[in-house]
Amino acid sequence: MGNRVVLTYEPVAFDRLAEEIRGIQRELAAVVEEAESDDGLVFVKVDARGDVVELDLDPRIYRTHDSAALARTIAETCRAARAKADARPFELTRSQLSLPH
Repeated sequence: MGNRVVLTYEPVAFDRLAEEIRGIQRELAAVVEEAESDDGLVFVKVDARGDVVELDLDPRIYRTHDSAALARTIAETCRAARAKADARPFELTRSQLSLPH
C-alpha cells in the first residue's frame, strides 16, 4: 500500500502558529515604504499593495521644463518604493516564523 503519513493535531502549536500568522497579517496591512529620487526632488510613499499614498515634489523641479524627465523620475521613484513594499511580506514572514535568511 505504500507509505502512510499520519498527521497529528497539537493545539498549543497550532494556536501559536495561528497567532503568528494573524500578527504577520496585521503588520502586512500596515506596510508603508518610501523612496526618494537620486536628485532628492521626488519623494514617494506606497502602501502594501504598492499604491501611492504620498507624492512630494520639491519646488526646485520647476526650474527645468523637461516634463518627460520629470515623469521618468516620478515613475522610477514609484517603482523603487514599490520594490521595497513587495519585499516586505517575505521579510516579515521570515522574521516572524524564524525562517533562515
